[in-house]
Amino acid sequence: MKPGHPEIFKRLKGSFISINNKDELCCARAIVTAKARVDDHPKWNSFRRGVSIQSDEAIKLHIEANVEMGKCSYEELTRFALTQSLNNYQLLPVDATRGYSMTSFGKPQEKQLVLLYDIHYHTTLPGFFGNSYFCTRCLKPYNNEGQHACENNPDHCSSCLQTGYEDFTEARCGNQPPATPCRSCKWMFYDVCFQNHLTKSYKEKTADSKNISVCSQCRKCRSCKKLLVGLKKQQHKCGYIDCPSCHEYIEAASH
Repeated sequence: MKPGHPEIFKRLKGSFISINNKDELCCARAIVTAKARVDDHPKWNSFRRGVSIQSDEAIKLHIEANVEMGKCSYEELTRFALTQSLNNYQLLPVDATRGYSMTSFGKPQEKQLVLLYDIHYHTTLPGFFGNSYFCTRCLKPYNNEGQHACENNPDHCSSCLQTGYEDFTEARCGNQPPATPCRSCKWMFYDVCFQNHLTKSYKEKTADSKNISVCSQCRKCRSCKKLLVGLKKQQHKCGYIDCPSCHEYIEAASH
């Protein structure tokens, strides 16, 4: 079951842990609970039930990050991710209000803290997407070990869709973020990839009248930042998803 029907999905998924609180610390509570889970904390059940240890650790995290007690946005998540206590963890919030898009805070790490945000924050575990594996580099779930693009083809750029450019491989392996923006498709690229996406097709052929450039085929929504390909560029509406059950293009929050 994929996350297309939020309430049913959350009830059925054993990987979902709801943060039940009366304060406004649900984000920090979700982070410390997820951390307790991946660390196999001896008081894990206390964290899971939301007793005092959960709130105590959440308050400590706010103090460490110098974040005011209260509701948290991506700005606060960025500051949490920079704290010493989360130095070896990768924060991966899933935004249910934006078609379950995922953002990474921090470089790929062996330990990931996966959070779900709808009305407030919850904690999710690896089975959230119903897959066996999750790639922390390209932020995509997959099932078969050894058959994922990042494993089989680490020199392939998922932005310009080209393969075998040393400048890209060195930059990615060095954890350098892409810094060259395209005004047309609103995507960020490494320098060599920027030129490739203008002059190459997704089949790695020179763009011409028969082979459309990657830039012409792909767009990034200015509002929700979702990547749009092909016909989806024309039909896109922020907050809408292709429902895997009824096969309609519908508003995710109210469907």
